[in-house]
Amino acid sequence: MEMGEKVDIGTMEDRVGKHIAKIGMGKALKQKWIKKDGDKFERIAQNPVDEDQTNLNKFLQNPSVDAHDKKTLDAYKKRKHLNVKTLKSYKVTKGENFATERKELETELTSDMLRTGDWKNATFKKYNFNALGVAGTGGHLHPLLAVREQFREIFLEMGFNEMPTDRYVESSFWNFDALFQP
Repeated sequence: MEMGEKVDIGTMEDRVGKHIAKIGMGKALKQKWIKKDGDKFERIAQNPVDEDQTNLNKFLQNPSVDAHDKKTLDAYKKRKHLNVKTLKSYKVTKGENFATERKELETELTSDMLRTGDWKNATFKKYNFNALGVAGTGGHLHPLLAVREQFREIFLEMGFNEMPTDRYVESSFWNFDALFQP
C-alpha cells in the first residue's frame, strides 16, 4: 500500500491473503500506520517500524529472560510468539572420598575385632544419632482376653445382644427374683 492510497479490505486480502490481512489491518490501525475512511483504508505513516519484529530479534540475539522487560515478555508469551524454557545443568566432579571400587564399611565393633586388633585398620560407617530406629512390632491380646472375645463372638452369632450399659453388676431382684430363683 502506497502513501495516500485508499484500499478496501477485499483488495488487501487479495494482495496478502485473508488471514494475514485481518491481522495486519488490526495491528496497523492500532499502531496508527493507517486510518479507516468509510470502508477503505489509507496509509498515513511514512516509515512504519514494527516494534514486535525488533523486540523478537532482540530476544533471538540475547535469549536470557532477565535481560528483557517483563511486560513485553508476558505479552509475547500470551500471544504464543515466545516459548520460555528453563534449562538446568549440573557439574559433577570427583570428591575427596572418590574410589573406583565400592568399599564395604563396618557397622559394628565386634569382640573378634577387639581380640585380633582389626578395628585399628577398619573403616566404620558414621552413626546417625538422629535416626528414629526400627519401629517396634505391634502388640497382641492377652490369652484370656482373646478367649473372652471368642466367647463374645459365639454368643453374638447365636443371636444374643449386648446390653447398652456399663452396669455389669445387677441387683438380686434381676438376678433371682425376676427369674423366680430362690
